[in-house]
Amino acid sequence: MLRALTTKATLTILAVFSLASVSYAQQSQQPQRPPTFKVPGDSTIYALAPSPRSLDATELTPVAGASAPALKPPEPISYFHLEFVVKTIDSGKVTSSHTYSMDGNTDRGYHASYRSDTSEASSSRTRNRTDIDCSDVRLVGKDSVSLSVSATIMADMNPMAPTTPSEPASATYNGSFYTLAAFGKPAIVFSADAQAPNRKIQMEVTATPIHVN
Repeated sequence: MLRALTTKATLTILAVFSLASVSYAQQSQQPQRPPTFKVPGDSTIYALAPSPRSLDATELTPVAGASAPALKPPEPISYFHLEFVVKTIDSGKVTSSHTYSMDGNTDRGYHASYRSDTSEASSSRTRNRTDIDCSDVRLVGKDSVSLSVSATIMADMNPMAPTTPSEPASATYNGSFYTLAAFGKPAIVFSADAQAPNRKIQMEVTATPIHVN
């Protein structure tokens, strides 16, 4: 009877060992998932991609106690006074000029609009309308600024002369422009030929830094 019990125990041990071997073989055949790690302060789970070469100990990134990457401090906001001038030029001579001012800054959410509509009820010819939208102001170096400008301009082509059927009283221009302006110097936003010969409409901008204490 003792021999029968010994034989039964031996068979039980062999069966358990056989099942463990099969389970280990199945697990070894499954693709191994790459190790993962997290950086404190970051919800992303990063996986270490397999490399065909051996990694040196100095290249391994510790999982526990890893410090978060240093955040770059935000750039200080710069402020500017922007002066837009719309000119009507006839044969190289300025026949009309209108100035529009606004303040700008380098804040990422900055956007400013200017709406001007001047007309005289007694004359439909005397009409000047200027719509200006300014955004994306950026400091370039230490002495320049770049800005995005969208403008719609209706201007008299020749306010001093009577209207003739062959010559329109006004013209409308619109477009979007990206301009680089040195501080204190007028920069041309756009210049376009008018419908009449030797005439054109031109917009300039002058940027002046505003020092904030």
